[in-house]
Amino acid sequence: MEFSIHEATAQLERLVQMAGNGEEVIIKPSNGSSARLVPVAAGRRRKVRFGSMKDSVQLKEGWDRPMTDEQADAFLEGRD
Repeated sequence: MEFSIHEATAQLERLVQMAGNGEEVIIKPSNGSSARLVPVAAGRRRKVRFGSMKDSVQLKEGWDRPMTDEQADAFLEGRD
């Protein structure tokens, strides 16, 4: 079934239920592009493998030292 953005906004919960039940739900905005609402597959979440990033992240010496006020300001402002 196809719905406009306005219709989809007004009845989003119902559309999510429809998609979850296997119905095809298409949302068509006025600009012509469209989106399909699909259920998330139950087994698609990746399992976390602890230790999988071992040795791939290098931390600088002293990374855990408290920052000075000047360093904190530079960090927050995006300066190095």
